[in-house]
Amino acid sequence: MSAEPTPSSPPPSSTTSSSPVILYKPPTIQKLIRTAAINLVLPFINGLMLGFGELFAHELAFRWGWGGTRVFPTSRAAAPGVEGRGEVHDGRGRGMKGRGRG
Repeated sequence: MSAEPTPSSPPPSSTTSSSPVILYKPPTIQKLIRTAAINLVLPFINGLMLGFGELFAHELAFRWGWGGTRVFPTSRAAAPGVEGRGEVHDGRGRGMKGRGRG
C-alpha cells in the first residue's frame, strides 16, 4: 500500500479550522487620526488647489487678452449712466475728499 492519500480520504485537519473569522477590529487612535486627516485635511487642500487654479486661469486669460474676461465682477460696476468723479476711495464706500492727514 502507498502512503499517498486517496481521493476518498478526508482532508488533513490543518485545512479545516473551527475558529471564527474576525471581520471587525475596534478603532485605534492611529486609525482615527488617519480617517480625520482624510476627511478634514484633504478637502481643504483640494479647495485651495481649485481656488488657486481658478485665479491662475483667470489671470492667464486676462493677460492673453481672451474675450469675455473681466477684471471685476459685474456687481461692482457702476449703475448705467453714472460716471466716476475720479475721487480716491478708502475701500469703505466713502471718498477721501476733504479728509485731513491726522
